[in-house]
Formats: sequence, C-alpha cells, structure tokens
Amino acid sequence: MKRIVNILSFAAVFFIGGLLLKPYLLPRISVPSTLDLKGQTIEIEDTYTKPQIMFHGSPNKDIKVFGADETMKKSTKFPESPSVFATPHIGYAACYLFDWGNLWYHQVSFDMGPWIVACNDKETFMKNDKGGTIYVLPSKSFYTNFNGWIASEWASKEEMKPIHKMDFDSSLKTMLSFGVQVFFVDEETTEAIKKSTDNGREILMKLEKAGESENTKLGINPMPLFDYKAEALKTQY
Repeated sequence: MKRIVNILSFAAVFFIGGLLLKPYLLPRISVPSTLDLKGQTIEIEDTYTKPQIMFHGSPNKDIKVFGADETMKKSTKFPESPSVFATPHIGYAACYLFDWGNLWYHQVSFDMGPWIVACNDKETFMKNDKGGTIYVLPSKSFYTNFNGWIASEWASKEEMKPIHKMDFDSSLKTMLSFGVQVFFVDEETTEAIKKSTDNGREILMKLEKAGESENTKLGINPMPLFDYKAEALKTQY
C-alpha cells in the first residue's frame, strides 16, 4: 500500500511539474514516418541513395509548381543549373525552412552523423522563424553529381508539381524533431569555425560534449555528431 502511495505521489509531482514548466518548454512536433501517396504507403527513409521521393524545404508555404523562375536556383556544384534542388534526406530539407538571408550559418555533417547547423544570431533567428513547408517531389528526373553518403543534393531541370506537402510553424522545432543538431554560437566561435581547417569539426564536437546544442538544452533528439562505428571502420582499414 505504501509503495502505491509513493508511486501516485511521484506521478502527481511529475504531472504538476509538467504543467508549470509547459509554457517554457519547446513542444515537440509530430514527425511522420510514412506518407500515404495516392493509396501507396511510402516510408520516409533517412537515406542518401535515390528513393521514390525527394524533399524540398522552403519558407514559402504556397509553391504550386516547381520549375518556375522563383523555384530555380543556381549552384556551382551543378553546371546545368539553374535547377530545382531536393534531397532524399528529410533532415537536410528541414534546414531550409528558414530564410537565412544575410544571417550567417554553417551546415555540415561528419562521418555519416546527423546534420548540424550553427548560427551566430539566435535573437534574429527566433524573431524571424515563421516555419515553412517541406514539399515531397517525384524523384524520376533528379540526378546528382555526388556518390555515397555525401549525395544529399539532387537537381532536376524539369517542371513538376509537389505530390505532398508538410507545413510547419517553426523551423527550429522541425530541425530538432528530424534530428538536426542546432547550435547558436557567439562571434568568437563563429570566426573560429570560419578559420578552421576541419570545417569546424573540433569546435562543434567540444560544444556538443559541453551540452551546448539546442537539442540537449531542450531535450529533443540530442545525439553524437558522428557515427562512431563509421569512424572505427575508417581507422581500421
């Protein structure tokens, strides 16, 4: 009987504490694991090979057709550009829900680990974070100039309509929910990342271990910044 009372007391404290903290916590969002497209269920895989669908993240929530001038971008990685860009990695697409404009940010991934975004102006980011939309596009006409794990950017010269869309109210919440590790850094750290010869790896690793990611602070999908198994294989062979 005493044990039951203790359990009920703990549950009550946990419930009341949650209510008190709720206004200060960043709520999780519902992240789909599958899409029902025209009666066909397609799993959202965290993959860098060409799947059945591609993802395109944008702060513009009302794109009807891709291939119009405003959705075509130029890139030195794709000589045939301007093109429509997309990715098979939904976390990568989530990084583009925010309109970065002139705001400095650093996007990178190490050794098959999660995508990482570092930004040096949290106040401006939070003030302008209006969310966006991740569009689902047919992959048939997309190609990439990369191979393996780094094949995260794909391009198409063809006009197409999205076959599905997911609207989100917050870019930050969406990135965190899809496993992107987000850091807001000061100017000194920004300059150090810019000057680093390892793409900011050592600096970001230290920040992650110190619990400085927004994921750790908010308790939403904190994870190591690289795949330790992949690193072990690299050193073994």
